[in-house]
Amino acid sequence: MKLCLVGVVSWCDSLCFPERFKIFRKCVYAIEKYIPRDICITAIVDNNSSEDVRKFIINSPIFDIKVLLPENIHDIGAYGVLAEIAKDNNLSYLWLLENDYILYRKDILSDAINFLKSHQRCGYLRMQKFDLSKQYLYDKSHKQMQIVDKENTVWLKNIETNQALDWSQPIKFSAHNTFYINNWHFGLHGGLIHLDIWHKIYPKLTGDIPYYYKLEALMRRKYQQLNLKTGVLDKGAFSMTAPTVYQKAFSAPFNKLSDILQLTKGDYGGYIDSGIIRYYQKNYQDHVPVQIQLFSNSLGDEEIRAIKQVFSSRWLGYGDRSKEFETRFAEMIGSKYALGISSCTAGLFMTMEMLKIGKGDEVIMPSISFIGCANAVVKAGARPVFADVDARFLNILPSEVERLMNKHTKAIIVLHYGGVPCDIEAIKKMIKKAAPKIYLIEDSANS
Repeated sequence: MKLCLVGVVSWCDSLCFPERFKIFRKCVYAIEKYIPRDICITAIVDNNSSEDVRKFIINSPIFDIKVLLPENIHDIGAYGVLAEIAKDNNLSYLWLLENDYILYRKDILSDAINFLKSHQRCGYLRMQKFDLSKQYLYDKSHKQMQIVDKENTVWLKNIETNQALDWSQPIKFSAHNTFYINNWHFGLHGGLIHLDIWHKIYPKLTGDIPYYYKLEALMRRKYQQLNLKTGVLDKGAFSMTAPTVYQKAFSAPFNKLSDILQLTKGDYGGYIDSGIIRYYQKNYQDHVPVQIQLFSNSLGDEEIRAIKQVFSSRWLGYGDRSKEFETRFAEMIGSKYALGISSCTAGLFMTMEMLKIGKGDEVIMPSISFIGCANAVVKAGARPVFADVDARFLNILPSEVERLMNKHTKAIIVLHYGGVPCDIEAIKKMIKKAAPKIYLIEDSANS
């Protein structure tokens, strides 16, 4: 009977990290050697590795399920996909590994599952390399001792409560496997967890799902709130590799942030981007479908109360509330005047008339925009000229604007697509150099 998903998260660029690819091969071969296939399903989620690495995964017979992603959704995204695979296959346990974790013990998974079954106050079992009799060798806070195995060091306390670890008596399940129970905090590094517990501590889908280490802290707090104990497999089952495997194959220094982004092919911290959230929305619902508002208005009780006040006054045209809005909005943007109108489209039609844009004029605008933008230009008798947009944020490209500008260009309309600002400063610099004068119209309907 299948009980557990052994899931691997992988990312490797063999050109930049040749040593990491070697470690990944060892990881896969160790899974083949030590994982009992009668009680588990194996799966891998690859975060858009280099082509040779992906071919290695495709040709590997070790994995029952292979998910090769077209983009890097990072550990947090891959964890969610693996949890969904476990749920779809009616499995009860989830063991998450990375492509630089090397297993070194067999006959442990069955005992590990039975340990969690018989000790339900433990929601999670630590499986990383650790020796209780020599725990000082793994103490991350030990300042006086030279630590040989840095990748497997841990905080020997509960970092959520700052309490010392309270160890139980040894619990033997076989001649080879000894377990302990203590008050250790939750950690994402290769632990075995019951799928129900995973769903309780894994965050719902929101626009600010935290990046890896912030995610771990969030899950740690939720785990603590459940008042669960932590199991520990003495001597562990896998070892994390040394950080040298991440060193680049060439030694050119990183002088710019863009160099690092090119190397990692991903975001550089803080929070995960909308592309990953979209992938989550499609593939991982955390039991309860969650709608992510990307282009909808954020209307709540405060806005509804304000509308009720207007209707209660029985004055539905231009009045005191309209004047208040114009005054406060002008103050907010640092303008002398502001005029409230019914829609952005109406504003664009008015702008064409105010700037005397008409026959013989050209107006450059993004190729992806609402139809009202081009309609306003055509209605004025001018010619809309469409500039290409960047592939990631769908905003107008300054290089395209510069290419399309000519003596007939009367205005440029920019759009901040999906609330992401375009490179308006670069376009402003172009306009300052232009002759005759070119107007800049900022369509902020998406903002």
